[in-house]
Amino acid sequence: MKTGLTTGVNLTITIERRKETDPNFLLRANYEEEDGNGFFLISAPFYHDFQFPVEFGEILDCMYLDAKATFSFSGEVVERVKKDNLNFLKLRQTKEVVRAQRRDDFRLPIVLHIKIDQVVEENGTRSLSRQSCVTIDLSGGGVALRSNAKFVKGEVVAIHLPIAEGGAFSTVPGEVSWIKKNDNINIPWKYAYGLVFIHKDKVSKEKLVKFVFKKQLDMRRNGI
Repeated sequence: MKTGLTTGVNLTITIERRKETDPNFLLRANYEEEDGNGFFLISAPFYHDFQFPVEFGEILDCMYLDAKATFSFSGEVVERVKKDNLNFLKLRQTKEVVRAQRRDDFRLPIVLHIKIDQVVEENGTRSLSRQSCVTIDLSGGGVALRSNAKFVKGEVVAIHLPIAEGGAFSTVPGEVSWIKKNDNINIPWKYAYGLVFIHKDKVSKEKLVKFVFKKQLDMRRNGI
């Protein structure tokens, strides 16, 4: 396999999450060169202004943009290399470069304080209860979030997201797909949840995809 990239191409990198509740860091690096036999070099990845520690054996999902599309490929970290007093990583290419057909699959690490409407039943009467949540990451297909509210797997709720023009809120139905209880005392939320969006039409989904893609480009321009 070969990447076919030229030196200096800007890469956006995510590290394959070991668990659904692991944070999803968005790193930046530059492509350096092919190193033969399916290996390539990239500059040491940065998160904000700090060099991010990457372990041997970790899979890096790399993405880059051109004027027309988004492309992605992956590599396994096999070696640290120093050239001209600069730090690089040597990766073994694990996935070929492909044009990303579904931008909605990209998970954007973002913190948004949102509300969720949950149907509750008490004494045979149903009502809506509005719950406070904070997002972990967001894609066109779903959202990972934290909350002190108790949801159950398979439950359908109304998610209010600030993705409309000017930051106004839009409501998207979603189904709870996974639940994790928080054991970290430094995180002030009892639970982490994964929800899959239930899009009623293409307009709803495209609005989310555009929001995620715009935020992603903004982060790249700001060097995040």
